[in-house]
Amino acid sequence: MLAKAKDCGLLKEMTYGDLMEDLNEVWRKIEAPEHPRTDDGGWVHTLKIEFDELERLGLSQPIPQPEKKKRGRPRKNTSETHL
Repeated sequence: MLAKAKDCGLLKEMTYGDLMEDLNEVWRKIEAPEHPRTDDGGWVHTLKIEFDELERLGLSQPIPQPEKKKRGRPRKNTSETHL
């Protein structure tokens, strides 16, 4: 667990004790799905920062994010020839 925390960069942001304290707060329901996902409803009183830590450690699958769209109005088609 210590090597995984180092590899994903969590120990650069917090101490090992702080990480263990956060993970101690995470609870999973008994009837929850076998493969944990962040949005599966099987977690009890879990904060967003704790979900981030679980996802970075590979203990929970993150919520798929929609593809980001470009901002603004689409460009006009200027390839039309002028007569």
